[in-house]
Parts: sequence; structure tokens; C-alpha cells
Amino acid sequence: MTLALHLFSGLLISLLVFFFSSPMLRFIGAEEKVFEFASDYLTLVGVFLFLQAMYDCMNVIIRSHGLTKPPMIFATVMNILNTLLNLLLIPAMGVKGAALATVIGRATGVVGMACFLFTKVEKPSILRLLRPFPGRELRQVFKLGVPAAAETFLYQLSQLIITALVLWHLSENELITKTYMSNIAILFLIFSSAVGQAAQIVVGHLVGAGNFDEAKKQGFRAFRMAAVISEATVLLALIFRVPIISCFTTNPEVIRYTKLLFIIELFLELGRACNLTIIPCLRGSGDVKFPTMWAIFSNLLIGLGGAHLLAIKCHMGIYGLWIAMALDEVFRAVVMLIRWNGSQWKNKRIATQEQ
Repeated sequence: MTLALHLFSGLLISLLVFFFSSPMLRFIGAEEKVFEFASDYLTLVGVFLFLQAMYDCMNVIIRSHGLTKPPMIFATVMNILNTLLNLLLIPAMGVKGAALATVIGRATGVVGMACFLFTKVEKPSILRLLRPFPGRELRQVFKLGVPAAAETFLYQLSQLIITALVLWHLSENELITKTYMSNIAILFLIFSSAVGQAAQIVVGHLVGAGNFDEAKKQGFRAFRMAAVISEATVLLALIFRVPIISCFTTNPEVIRYTKLLFIIELFLELGRACNLTIIPCLRGSGDVKFPTMWAIFSNLLIGLGGAHLLAIKCHMGIYGLWIAMALDEVFRAVVMLIRWNGSQWKNKRIATQEQ
């Protein structure tokens, strides 16, 4: 049922992106060559967004069975293939070649995950369970899944609006700096994201078994581990920030911007380490509404509001944007830690005793 739901929603989003890619690009301020390149890329990738939906769904299903290595292998193969295709296609086709490489890489990942899922984890016969249609189970999926999806959607929407702010109000070099820093930051959060996914599975099993104290300890242990690794990685990047950025550009203004941004990144990644571990643990324990509620408040008031106030009104530019992002992550991290350490465990014990 989940696979069918992801396929349907993925196809719907693919159609929306395909037909409304131009208005979306105009909304964020893309013009002239930027609009042309982005339109070529988004049109092709947007048609096949359902592949990403299917891949993410199968990834979660396989991981929920405790099988974390196969998704890692498929992701590695997919990314290596994508990189090789980029090297081959971009010189010949430009932006369209990059888009085609992305689509082929995702399609390969989906085929590999599907083969593994239906041979090692489940049997194709499970598709028969769609008849009669499991309406009760679908409602349960929406009850748990919609808040989590809303949180992710809201975060991506805030990033889109922040990008629009950059295009509308900041300089070209600040836009270039944001692009470089955003891509480098992915390396900082990879470990935290992986630990969070693993912790969610462990916490889910422990809560299901009624072992609440151990579940609580596992959440804090995951956060500490992620925080130490991510902060050590950012600190190392801070020390070698000039050689790292020099690998991408020799623009002195871009290099100057990144010197302070890496310091702000220390605080930003500490918040992310918490949010990428504690929030999945909250979801694993069945607490899905609370993170979404605070994500809405934090993203809108601190993230977007702070970005507009600091970056534009206070004329702090890219520095104000990064400070607002750091404040958003740190504030939400504090709230999530209080929740994880708070009354939810008492409520779960009471609910268990009543059952």
C-alpha cells in the first residue's frame, strides 16, 4: 500500500513540477541564463520525480527490517554512476546532460532496490493485499506520515524562499557562496542523518517492547555521537577552509565570505546534529505531531523571519542569512531535547499500564 501511495503521489508531483516549473523559477527570481538552464534541468528531472519517491519508500521499508547495508550499497552505486554520467554527458549536452545523468542514476537505484525488496525482504504477492483496498491502514499511514511529510515539505519550502531572498536581494558572489557552502554542508550532516535513521529503528523497537528507559538513553547516545562527529568535521573544515574553497573558486570575495560562515556553521551543525537524531527518535517513539508543530513555528518565525530581518533589513547579507539558519536549528534543537527528556515517557508508561 505504501509503495502504491508513493507511486501515485510521486506521479502527481512530477506532473505539477513539469507543468509549473516556469512559474516556480520566476517566483524565486531566476532570470535570463539562470532561468534557461534551470528550466532545462527542472523539466527533465521533474518528469521523473516519482523515481525519487519510489526509491525513498523502498529505502525506508528495507531499513525498517534492520537491513541498512543494501541501501548504502545501492546509494553508492547510484551516485558513482551519476558522477560518471555527468563527466560524459555534461561536456556534450550541458545542463540537459546533468539532468539526464540524474534521471538514469535514480532509475538504476530504483530498479536495484525493487529487485532486492521483492527477492530478499518481501514477495511480489504482497501486492495482492491491495484488494480489497486497506482503507483502515491507509488512514493510519496518513495519521503518522502526513505530519512527518509536512515537516520535510516546510523545510524545503523555507529553503526555496531563502533562495528567492538571495536571488532578489543579495549579490551574485553571495549567491555563489551560498551554493558552495550549502553543498559543503551536506558532508557535515551525512553522519548525523545516518545515525538518526539507525536510532529511529532502534527506538521504535524498544518503545514497541515497552523498554522506555533504554529508548530514551539511545536517543541521547545517538545525539552525542552525531554531535561529536559533525562538530569535529566542521572544525577540521574551518581550519582548512581556504584550501577547500580554493578548490572551487579563486574569487577573493567568495573566499572572504566563507571564512566567517564556517564559524557560524559550527553552531548550525550542532543544531542539525540534534534535529537529525532526536526528531527521528521522536517519530520512532510515535511522537510525530510535536516536531512538525515546532518546525512550522521555527522555520517561519526564526528561519524565514530572521533571514529577512538580518539579511535584508539589517543589511548583513549572507552573514545574516547564515545566522538566521543557525538560530532556527539551535532553537528547534533545544525544544526537541526538552521534549525528548520530558513528560512523553511518563505518558507512554501510563498508556501502557492502562492497556
